[in-house]
Amino acid sequence: MRYQVFPAPHVLSKYVRYFWSIDYQESTDFSKIIKIFADRYPRLIFQDLDGHRKIQTANGECLPATFLTGIATADTNYIVNGKYAHLGISFYPQALKLFFNVDAFELTDQMPDLINFCPADLPLRLQDGRNHQERIAILNHFLIQKLQRYGNEDHLVNDCVFDQEVSDEWLVSLWLKKYRISERHLERKFKASIGVSPKTFLRITRFEKALDMIKRAQFHNLSDIAYDLNYADHSHFNKEFKSFSGFTPNTFLSMQKLGEESASFLIEKA
Repeated sequence: MRYQVFPAPHVLSKYVRYFWSIDYQESTDFSKIIKIFADRYPRLIFQDLDGHRKIQTANGECLPATFLTGIATADTNYIVNGKYAHLGISFYPQALKLFFNVDAFELTDQMPDLINFCPADLPLRLQDGRNHQERIAILNHFLIQKLQRYGNEDHLVNDCVFDQEVSDEWLVSLWLKKYRISERHLERKFKASIGVSPKTFLRITRFEKALDMIKRAQFHNLSDIAYDLNYADHSHFNKEFKSFSGFTPNTFLSMQKLGEESASFLIEKA
């Protein structure tokens, strides 16, 4: 599997983390699973269908050729058969409302067709693109136009998103004092701009920090992660990790992974 990362232009760098591409050219027809964990970073996915197959849901339904994904609060499985390729955008959590003028909670755990949010010819122009760089240029132009049209940034939410020195739920109390607002008002802002409540957002943030520590082998034993990230105890850590990934930390460690991108993993179908 070939995985590449492309930087966002400076004008979009507050809202776009990066672009990436995956090209899986194995010719076998054996099915693979794309396992998506809970993820605070929304995405835009373009599937290159020139000689490749579409990603399918567990029920066999094909995903749109180009689609958005809101913030994910649970794990999900998708199926790929044989060769496939796609180009993606990883957004920062608050980006969907800015670019697409939609309350983010409407997209939480959803994967709508991009055609609902873009000119009708955009997916066609992406499909006609000769390479990833050309498609990225098309998407950059599209996003810059969207930002100029809808880009009314909520500075309070933006500050909270990047206030990640700690990820405990008590950080909400600090935000309430800092901005002198009620918890209900903060929750409304988060659901509109990010798609989930502040506490859920922080739980997913802490899970992703644990996931990153495991992937980077930054621990002597798993209890160290539970302690470092202020979980109540090891049992609480296991429960939270499984609720967002579908696996216990030990099971995740033992998994054979064919490839990965952020909080998604390509594994062989059992």
